[in-house]
Amino acid sequence: MFWTVILWGGWLVSVLGALGLAASAVAALLVRNRSPSLIDLPYAPLDVWPHLSVIVPACNEAETIEAALSSLLREDYPELEIVVVNDRSTDGTGGILERMAQAEPRIVVVHVNTLPDGWLGKVHALARGLEKSSGEWVLFTDADVHFEVGALRRAVAWSVREGQDHLSLLPRVPLSNFLLGISIAATLRSLMLMARMWEANDPKSMRGMGVGAFNLVRREALDASPGLEWLKLEVADDVGMGIMMKRLAGRSRLLVGGGLIHVEWYLDLRSAIRGLEKNAFAQAARFSAIRGCALGLAGLSLAFAPFLGLLPGSPSIVRLLCLGCILIHVLVSMNVASDFMVKKRYLVFSTPFGDLMMAIVVLWGTWRGIRRGGVVWRGTHYPSAVLAAGRRVDL
Repeated sequence: MFWTVILWGGWLVSVLGALGLAASAVAALLVRNRSPSLIDLPYAPLDVWPHLSVIVPACNEAETIEAALSSLLREDYPELEIVVVNDRSTDGTGGILERMAQAEPRIVVVHVNTLPDGWLGKVHALARGLEKSSGEWVLFTDADVHFEVGALRRAVAWSVREGQDHLSLLPRVPLSNFLLGISIAATLRSLMLMARMWEANDPKSMRGMGVGAFNLVRREALDASPGLEWLKLEVADDVGMGIMMKRLAGRSRLLVGGGLIHVEWYLDLRSAIRGLEKNAFAQAARFSAIRGCALGLAGLSLAFAPFLGLLPGSPSIVRLLCLGCILIHVLVSMNVASDFMVKKRYLVFSTPFGDLMMAIVVLWGTWRGIRRGGVVWRGTHYPSAVLAAGRRVDL
């Protein structure tokens, strides 16, 4: 009797894992179908271009900031202002920015030396940059994002003609090796499903989505919203921006960048784990050891579950269901990978190996967060209780 229960329990886990795998594939397909590529949409220049301010927070970004800003400076947008916020950097970021600003009048540098209580460093930097900006439209982006010529014109022109208040673009993310590629692909699949990302473009849904690499907002709509003050303690501030703009201010859309922007996100798996641990603790675990451990262990169990259901001895219905769900994942991955500008092999093999890595990240992030009593981000410690009180995003 005992072993019978164990056996049927194992088959049940296999079925649940298979259904979860198929659900993530369907989520990716829905996002692809509802979020076209900006570069594929009709483009026509505006008769009058609105003034655009690009706000770039930079904390110890000496290795990436010059190349990223240089790509912005190659843009031919006629009314462009670039506000770069040097957020308490201890490397050469400040000197690089001052040198570039002396040679380029479109660059405005803001130096932040202290962080007030009750703010995350990045969100405070964005707020300081917004204070110094004057554009009718504002683009919040990161210090490692690279722009292709024409990206700003296309984004602003489309947003103006479509009457949008907020536009986010999914960037291309070059990935340097297989382990990193499958891990990031697994993260993308999980995010699409957990955040119900396909609803971001559904006007009947209150779910929104923002992307740190490209959050473009109409200033009048932003001023009518609670603003960055509402997001001052939100770790996922980029997602929160999309939620805020859709729920409280106006019309919001999520599109694929189509190669118009790309970001060198992580150079290797080790840096990816370190970078994602704060999100694992804040968003997946929600600052709870019980929730984080439960999700991590569930992820470890479910990662290989669909494949275990194919083993000899499994009931035919279990084998057929698991095989069907795996095939759905493979076929959808092959079909949508190019749309998200991810290599097909990364998306196909994001399960089980990428899912396994992400389950480990959740467990690692939870352990680190509980041990630290919060999140350490860019050298600053933020207590769990403080972040939990300011959390706006529920995935």
